[in-house]
Amino acid sequence: MMRPLFRWFWVGVLLLPGILSAQTPKSAASAKVVKVQIISPETPQSWAYGDMDDHKLVWDAAKKEFRAQLVFSPGAYAEEQSAVTNRETYDCPFPGVRFDEASQLFIAKTKKGTDVPLAKRIKVVFGTQIVLLPTSRVTIYNFRGKLVVELSGTTDQAYATGTNKWIVRPQGWYLQNAF
Repeated sequence: MMRPLFRWFWVGVLLLPGILSAQTPKSAASAKVVKVQIISPETPQSWAYGDMDDHKLVWDAAKKEFRAQLVFSPGAYAEEQSAVTNRETYDCPFPGVRFDEASQLFIAKTKKGTDVPLAKRIKVVFGTQIVLLPTSRVTIYNFRGKLVVELSGTTDQAYATGTNKWIVRPQGWYLQNAF
């Protein structure tokens, strides 16, 4: 009596997910989700255990270049005075990002030619500022002081992150482990 029930249990466990997924229609929205990932060709050398003190996105209109500007200091491993005076600024460009003047959006193209908006220029009290859209983020990988900066974005609103769109991955994180 127990053996036939056991068999049908495993048949149900193994076959039921395949049957259900075949009957579930795929939404039209999921077919249009595209992702873009841009890794900066610049890999600056910083302190191995340093801290990122500041960051911002910059658009150089003359060069038509979109880049991340990072400020690093020696961090907790240096004296307080030394940490203030030894700050280093790095510019990490993201090739392929263009600025759309009409919408004030920074857009990248995927390999298939689809546009993915990554950031937006907004007006603030004293000028303008570039902010990441909720569906994009900047990840900084720090491996023994070597910085690899990645800008990624998608059109999927489910990917929208909270307030922390600048992520620093410390020692031991590699790009191939992140995906």
